[in-house]
Amino acid sequence: MKRRMLIVVLGTICLASIWVMTTFYRSQMMKEAAKAVTAGEKYAFEQAFQRVLIGQQDDQSSSQVAEFERDRMPRQPIQLGLHKREAFIHIDLTTNQSLEAAERFLSQVELFGDVKYSTSVREVSRGNYQLTMTFSDIKDQLAFRFGNIPTITLRRMEPLTLAVLPGKSEGAVLMLPESRESRSLYITEGLGDILLQFSEPMIRKEEAGRSVDGYPAVWLDERTISLDVRKVNRTALDLTQFHSQRGNYLPQEYRYVALYKKRPLSWLSYPESKVVGFSSFDSFYEQLIPSPDRESYLGIIDRGSSKSRRGGRQVALVLEQKGRSPLLIEPMLEGTALSRHSTIDWLDAGRFLYVEEKLGTVYNLASGEKTPLFDESSTGSIALEMAVDNVQGSIYVIFVRSAGDKNLYRLEKRTYRLHDLKLEKTESLGETLLHPREQLPAFPIKVRNDGVYYTVPGGQENRTVFVSRKGKSWATEGEIVWATDSGEAVLKRQKSQNAKKYMFWKIGGRQREVSLARGEVLAFGPYLVAGDGLRYQVWDERRKRWEPLELAEGDIRVPAAQRTPLYARER
Repeated sequence: MKRRMLIVVLGTICLASIWVMTTFYRSQMMKEAAKAVTAGEKYAFEQAFQRVLIGQQDDQSSSQVAEFERDRMPRQPIQLGLHKREAFIHIDLTTNQSLEAAERFLSQVELFGDVKYSTSVREVSRGNYQLTMTFSDIKDQLAFRFGNIPTITLRRMEPLTLAVLPGKSEGAVLMLPESRESRSLYITEGLGDILLQFSEPMIRKEEAGRSVDGYPAVWLDERTISLDVRKVNRTALDLTQFHSQRGNYLPQEYRYVALYKKRPLSWLSYPESKVVGFSSFDSFYEQLIPSPDRESYLGIIDRGSSKSRRGGRQVALVLEQKGRSPLLIEPMLEGTALSRHSTIDWLDAGRFLYVEEKLGTVYNLASGEKTPLFDESSTGSIALEMAVDNVQGSIYVIFVRSAGDKNLYRLEKRTYRLHDLKLEKTESLGETLLHPREQLPAFPIKVRNDGVYYTVPGGQENRTVFVSRKGKSWATEGEIVWATDSGEAVLKRQKSQNAKKYMFWKIGGRQREVSLARGEVLAFGPYLVAGDGLRYQVWDERRKRWEPLELAEGDIRVPAAQRTPLYARER
């Protein structure tokens, strides 16, 4: 009996052992099979993979952070900076599998970090797919890897910054924003090298110390590149290609940096021909507007044609003060400061006003504060001209606003108190036609000691009205161009659409035509000047004729000037 029981127990043990061994073997076989499937899918992913693009985005825009082709993938784990709120990756595949099979590849992307994400797959063309993962709520960093690529980490960073400095040669350098995606780099001709100085130690890619990423430049240290601008002629630089040692980079607007070379200029007063400019940036200015005490001036840089209105100009406004570095007030004004309109002027030695179509801003030199004089962004009114009346203690601004009918606008003159900027009164000046996106009409206003000249709409032609300090007024046909303090003015008359003539007008008298002069007639402070950009003449009131403008021969620039006559001469 005992023997039989022993045999039964041993048999049971043997059967159990066989079952355990069989189960273990089957388990191992299943694991090996699973490994084989995973390896196969991983291999398939690696074979199908073509490119990964890493980007970032927010509500305003998206931009690329990095891009890697399959044969140029990093060999070691890398870190890249993340500047925007969200990140995304696009993985391009080429495979003969279905869209659903391509979508399953997304499960092989390993993520590290507390982050929310969404996925999508699209077939770009037959057999070519793009897998997309978008990441949000990124706290500090996220990392991912797939196939045989190493781990790529995206870490939040403040963008890399750049200082652009003059190099060994004498000259000036100024970088300005051109748009949300580009920058303009201004340099004076004759400059040899400029220094690009990054805010962090950089990854130096250099071949025998001769060039940096194809540019005529060398690294001076881990943060500074010396670029030979003599070998770069109006070339767009891509400065986002440079990365710091911790994976940071410049913002997207440095992807396209347009280089502008300017001839060295000096600004002089007329008729003394004394140098009045004291800034290294003077060569970049199309016009200088001195303060009443001559201790400061405004420099206007031409940024090209307006993108919103035909005939308008975009300008940058720079404040120059003795003993201080130049201060960029506005990098891009949508205005008409370089045309026949007057939109920038000093209120006194400590304040100036600059006017855009919808906004008038007063800048205080002592505090650095900007105070709005008016804001018409929600009213539809457009500012055309401005003038400062120190005798009356007033600021005049000419506006047009819709009259209700298509393209019909009312012209009005607003008067603000000079000392506290308060609106004092609004006067109607008539109605005019204004076509959207077309060149803004000119209704100039000029202040003189004996009164104020302003242009108003007329029937066939605009008219000029003069109001004396005693309140008397006179009117005549034409647009005011220039006036003296003793009741004499020059008006522009339109003979036809493309032809014009200039007329002298003595207050209360009849008009007489100005004798023929070469080029455009303009106000040059207290002087009347005519020129075509090459030669200039000045009106001699005593002899009643045009005379050559002294020092006007050669390469000079004579801009219109409301108060102080200044001209630029090449050095």
